[in-house]
Amino acid sequence: MRDVVLEFANPNRCVIQERPASFSELLDRLTAIGFEYGALHGMPFAVDIVRLDLGRLCVGVGNGQWMLMFHPADEDNEPTLYSLGDVTEAGMVPFYFGDVSLMSRKYLVAKSDALRVLQGWFEDGELTDAIKWTNKIY
Repeated sequence: MRDVVLEFANPNRCVIQERPASFSELLDRLTAIGFEYGALHGMPFAVDIVRLDLGRLCVGVGNGQWMLMFHPADEDNEPTLYSLGDVTEAGMVPFYFGDVSLMSRKYLVAKSDALRVLQGWFEDGELTDAIKWTNKIY
Protein backbone atom coordinates (compact mmCIF):
# COMPACT_ATOMS: atom_id res chain seq x y z
CA MET A 1 0.00 0.00 0.00
CA ARG A 2 1.26 3.47 -0.90
CA ASP A 3 1.96 5.78 1.98
CA VAL A 4 0.19 8.76 0.40
CA VAL A 5 -1.86 11.30 2.31
CA LEU A 6 -4.19 13.92 0.82
CA GLU A 7 -4.08 16.92 3.16
CA PHE A 8 -5.97 20.22 3.16
CA ALA A 9 -7.30 22.85 5.55
CA ASN A 10 -11.03 23.29 5.94
CA PRO A 11 -12.63 26.71 6.65
CA ASN A 12 -12.11 26.23 10.40
CA ARG A 13 -8.39 25.93 9.65
CA CYS A 14 -8.14 22.41 10.94
CA VAL A 15 -6.19 20.04 8.74
CA ILE A 16 -8.03 17.15 7.14
CA GLN A 17 -6.07 14.08 6.11
CA GLU A 18 -7.36 11.34 3.84
CA ARG A 19 -5.71 8.26 2.33
CA PRO A 20 -7.00 7.70 -1.20
CA ALA A 21 -6.79 4.03 -2.19
CA SER A 22 -6.29 4.70 -5.90
CA PHE A 23 -5.37 7.45 -8.32
CA SER A 24 -8.99 7.48 -9.49
CA GLU A 25 -10.18 8.07 -5.92
CA LEU A 26 -7.62 10.86 -5.54
CA LEU A 27 -8.92 12.57 -8.71
CA ASP A 28 -12.51 12.31 -7.47
CA ARG A 29 -11.53 13.94 -4.17
CA LEU A 30 -9.50 16.68 -5.89
CA THR A 31 -12.47 17.52 -8.09
CA ALA A 32 -14.86 17.64 -5.13
CA ILE A 33 -12.50 19.58 -2.86
CA GLY A 34 -11.53 22.02 -5.61
CA PHE A 35 -15.16 22.67 -6.47
CA GLU A 36 -16.42 23.04 -2.89
CA TYR A 37 -13.56 24.99 -1.33
CA GLY A 38 -12.69 26.96 -4.47
CA ALA A 39 -16.26 28.28 -4.55
CA LEU A 40 -16.18 28.96 -0.81
CA HIS A 41 -12.96 31.01 -1.03
CA GLY A 42 -13.66 32.52 -4.46
CA MET A 43 -10.34 31.35 -5.86
CA PRO A 44 -8.49 28.16 -6.78
CA PHE A 45 -7.92 25.94 -3.76
CA ALA A 46 -4.76 23.99 -3.01
CA VAL A 47 -4.27 20.57 -1.45
CA ASP A 48 -1.13 18.65 -0.56
CA ILE A 49 -0.33 15.15 -1.71
CA VAL A 50 2.17 13.92 0.86
CA ARG A 51 4.48 10.95 0.51
CA LEU A 52 5.86 10.83 4.02
CA ASP A 53 9.28 9.55 2.97
CA LEU A 54 9.73 11.83 -0.07
CA GLY A 55 8.01 15.16 0.42
CA ARG A 56 4.91 17.17 -0.34
CA LEU A 57 3.39 18.03 -3.71
CA CYS A 58 1.13 21.07 -3.34
CA VAL A 59 -1.56 21.12 -6.01
CA GLY A 60 -3.39 24.34 -6.84
CA VAL A 61 -6.64 23.13 -8.39
CA GLY A 62 -7.45 25.87 -10.87
CA ASN A 63 -10.02 26.27 -13.60
CA GLY A 64 -8.19 24.71 -16.53
CA GLN A 65 -4.74 25.73 -15.34
CA TRP A 66 -3.16 24.33 -12.22
CA MET A 67 -0.07 25.10 -10.20
CA LEU A 68 2.28 22.58 -8.59
CA MET A 69 4.83 23.18 -5.87
CA PHE A 70 7.13 20.42 -4.60
CA HIS A 71 8.62 20.55 -1.10
CA PRO A 72 11.18 17.74 -0.69
CA ALA A 73 11.38 15.87 2.60
CA ASP A 74 15.01 17.02 2.86
CA GLU A 75 14.38 20.76 2.44
CA ASP A 76 17.80 21.61 3.88
CA ASN A 77 19.56 20.01 0.90
CA GLU A 78 17.00 20.13 -1.90
CA PRO A 79 15.20 23.19 -3.29
CA THR A 80 11.47 23.75 -3.50
CA LEU A 81 10.37 23.33 -7.12
CA TYR A 82 7.56 25.12 -8.92
CA SER A 83 5.71 24.12 -12.06
CA LEU A 84 6.73 26.33 -14.95
CA GLY A 85 4.33 27.16 -17.73
CA ASP A 86 4.60 30.13 -20.08
CA VAL A 87 7.51 32.32 -18.93
CA THR A 88 6.14 35.25 -20.94
CA GLU A 89 2.97 35.39 -18.80
CA ALA A 90 2.59 38.51 -16.68
CA GLY A 91 0.64 39.14 -13.53
CA MET A 92 -0.41 37.18 -10.50
CA VAL A 93 -3.22 34.79 -9.69
CA PRO A 94 -4.61 34.08 -6.20
CA PHE A 95 -4.57 30.54 -4.81
CA TYR A 96 -5.71 29.44 -1.40
CA PHE A 97 -2.75 27.55 0.13
CA GLY A 98 -4.17 27.71 3.67
CA ASP A 99 -4.07 31.47 3.20
CA VAL A 100 -4.47 33.68 0.16
CA SER A 101 -1.27 33.52 -1.86
CA LEU A 102 -0.63 35.56 -4.98
CA MET A 103 1.37 33.40 -7.38
CA SER A 104 2.96 34.30 -10.69
CA ARG A 105 1.03 33.23 -13.78
CA LYS A 106 4.35 31.79 -15.00
CA TYR A 107 3.75 28.83 -12.65
CA LEU A 108 0.45 27.82 -14.28
CA VAL A 109 0.37 24.63 -16.33
CA ALA A 110 -2.38 22.80 -18.21
CA LYS A 111 -4.55 20.60 -16.02
CA SER A 112 -3.81 17.57 -18.21
CA ASP A 113 -0.05 18.02 -17.68
CA ALA A 114 -0.50 18.57 -13.95
CA LEU A 115 -2.52 15.33 -13.75
CA ARG A 116 0.31 13.38 -15.42
CA VAL A 117 2.71 14.73 -12.79
CA LEU A 118 0.25 13.95 -10.03
CA GLN A 119 -0.19 10.38 -11.24
CA GLY A 120 3.58 9.79 -11.26
CA TRP A 121 3.85 11.22 -7.76
CA PHE A 122 0.92 9.20 -6.42
CA GLU A 123 1.85 5.88 -8.03
CA ASP A 124 5.66 5.93 -8.05
CA GLY A 125 6.77 8.81 -5.81
CA GLU A 126 8.48 10.49 -8.76
CA LEU A 127 8.18 13.93 -10.31
CA THR A 128 7.77 13.40 -14.03
CA ASP A 129 9.02 15.61 -16.82
CA ALA A 130 5.46 16.12 -18.13
CA ILE A 131 6.07 19.77 -17.17
CA LYS A 132 9.07 22.01 -16.69
CA TRP A 133 10.17 22.68 -13.13
CA THR A 134 11.96 25.71 -11.68
CA ASN A 135 13.29 26.82 -8.35
CA LYS A 136 13.18 30.46 -9.46
CA ILE A 137 10.86 32.79 -7.56
CA TYR A 138 8.85 35.09 -9.84
